[in-house]
Amino acid sequence: MDSILDQLSDYATELNYDELSADMVHEVTRRVVDTFGCAMGI
Repeated sequence: MDSILDQLSDYATELNYDELSADMVHEVTRRVVDTFGCAMGI
């Protein structure tokens, strides 16, 4: 389990915004907005 956690944290800390595709940014934005919308509806 620690190995997987290490791999995920390494990936997250080394990732640059410029490396993300426009589609990926769009989809993440949609999900974040949806999450806030669901939280506000509670």
